[in-house]
This record gives sequence, C-alpha cells and structure tokens, in this order.
Amino acid sequence: MIYRPKNKILALLVQASEFILAAFDCIYFLLSGLIPRRQSDNVLIVRLDAIGDFVIWLAAAKEIRKIFAGRRLTLLGNELWTDLAKELHWFDAVWSLNRKKFLMNPFYRLKMLGKIQSGGFSISLHTVFNRDFFVGDVSVKASRASRRIGFSGSTENIKPRNKRISDGWYTELVTSGQKHQLDQDADFVRALGANYEPSLPSLPRLPLPREFPVKDYYIVIPGAGHEMRQWPVERFQEIARRTFVRTGLTCVLCGGKRELDIGRAFSRDLSCIPVLDMVGRTSLLYLVSIIAHARFVIGNDTGAIHIAVATSTPSVCILGGAHPGRYVPYPPALNAQMKTVMHPMDCFHCDWHCTRNPDGVVPCIDAIPVDDVWKAVEESIAKE
Repeated sequence: MIYRPKNKILALLVQASEFILAAFDCIYFLLSGLIPRRQSDNVLIVRLDAIGDFVIWLAAAKEIRKIFAGRRLTLLGNELWTDLAKELHWFDAVWSLNRKKFLMNPFYRLKMLGKIQSGGFSISLHTVFNRDFFVGDVSVKASRASRRIGFSGSTENIKPRNKRISDGWYTELVTSGQKHQLDQDADFVRALGANYEPSLPSLPRLPLPREFPVKDYYIVIPGAGHEMRQWPVERFQEIARRTFVRTGLTCVLCGGKRELDIGRAFSRDLSCIPVLDMVGRTSLLYLVSIIAHARFVIGNDTGAIHIAVATSTPSVCILGGAHPGRYVPYPPALNAQMKTVMHPMDCFHCDWHCTRNPDGVVPCIDAIPVDDVWKAVEESIAKE
C-alpha cells in the first residue's frame, strides 16, 4: 500500500525524499556502470515483504530450489524474517536488508547496493507480485544479472510513472492476476518452466523452548500492526473468558514490541483466568515454535496466522475487507486448518484506504460480533 499522507507538509516531504532517492540511485548506477560486471552462475532471489507474505511464499520457494538445483541460491530478504529463512537451510546464503535504513540511510543504501552488485548474479528473481520501486526494483537493477525476472504486478505499492521506469529494468515480466498469493506464486514458478500447482506452505516443527512455562495453551494475537485493523481488545477478552470456561487452557498472548500497550490492555481485568503475556518477548523463531505446539491460534490477519497454517496449527482469523482472498482465506481446495470470520460490505477491496471511518477501527472489522468468532473457536476446539 502506497503511503498517502493527508497533511500537505508531510506529502511534500515524502515527494522530496523520493526525489532525493531517485537522484541518489541515478548517480550510483551511472558510476557503478563503469565497473566491469563480475561473471558467475549465481541466482539472486529478492523477497523484501512482510512475514506473512514470506511464509505463504515458502510453498513456491521449495520448487524454485529444485529448479535451480546445483546453483548457488542467494536470498535477499527483509530482516524481519531472515533468521527464519536461515533456519530452513533452503538457500546457500541469506542476506538481510533493513527496509527503513535502506530508505533513510544513504551509507547503508550504498553498502547494500554494492553488496548486491558484487554478487556476480546471472539470474535475479523478484518474486513479489506488488513490486515497490525504491527497495525491491532497485535491488534487482543493482544485481546487473543478464536475466532479471519479476511480476508485471500492479500499481498498489508503486506509482504508475515509477512502474513504467522499473518495468524496463527486467528482461522478463510474469503476468498474473489479482488472486490468492499462492496462485500468483504458482504462476511465477510455472514461468520458470516447472509444472507446478499451488500447495500450502510448511514450516518445520521447532521444539518448544525449555524455559517456556506452560505446555497446554492456546494463543491470542490482539495486535495487527495498525489500530484500524484490530478487532477491539475487549472482545478478545470475552473470547478468552469463554475459552477458559470451555477448556481450562492457559491463554498465551503474543505480538510485537510496538503492541505492548495492547497486551497490557488485554491482561487488565482478566485476573480470573491464566494469561501468559509474551507480547514483545519473542523472536520470530521463538514465535514459530510456540505456535507449532499450541492447541489453536486466534487473531487478526497477521504473520502469526500464516505461521499457524504452515505449522498445521488450527487458527481463527478475524479478517477485514482490504483485500479478502488475496492472503486470507486460503483456497478451499487446499484444506488449510484456518477458519476466517469477516463481515462482508459493499466497500471491500479498499486496500485499507477506508472512507467510512479512516481514524478508527474500520467498520468491516468493528462489525464482527463476539458470537461469530466464538463459533469458529468452538469448531476449532471440537476438532482437537
């Protein structure tokens, strides 16, 4: 989603920063083009999106590994999830990129562009459907690979004029439609010459850390990266009360460091039930391990929900109407252990540019009642 500040001053600052980045890159590529290209048979995969997108892509990643068997495969990934990528041992090298530093710190940007250029890649694969100009596309151009393959994609994360420019940085563009990411990933793999059908992602069942204090539990994810996408905390509390009455299980609360306030708000007034607050206290690998051993997971549409699918942990996802069907729910034929709860509205597919309540929880999420979520939770409990 393209950031569109409402404040005119902020909008001007964003435009100025984009102009500076474009000028910086223009000078860099002009000068670096004078350096002879190093020849090798290495393959670069550029994947710089969020945790959930990466987890969904893992199904296709296995197939890409097979296609390029015997060749050195380097993954340039978002540092949010590269520790997990290294744990999989599917790639010969995993390079971490901090998106914020790459956009804000010219020295870091110069360092990373130079590292990519010196990799000697003959093929560069940008496997993200909704490309972005100043991070993903620029990284592909920096690779100087003789084959640069990416999605034709959309203008969701890139301005049309920038897309017209960066389309020319690729030697091959893969056409795919606005459909589930698994189907988009399958189109990309097939464009590489493989006979491939979509499948669910899978992650190894990492052992539960010895220091983890509970063995029989379920997980609640009350955060969603932005308050507009979050089902109200008091409704999660009610689900926790009902779950304890029904099962007696401990509620383990998970989320990122920016969601500490949400964790405290959830734990407030819940002294009557066991709650273990792990918000801001887990690495990604730690989170994967405790999700894999949980009875079930309840949460908003976040990366943790996709981790649950990849570890075959039953889950209940509270879904807004920004882009239903693109990531959640999963294609029915794949039988993911996920139940989706949403409130259909005629304004669906807004990509979070909500016009009905832009300053609070979006109405498509706020309208989801506790009883609807509880019904899905009960069905997940009954399957155990």
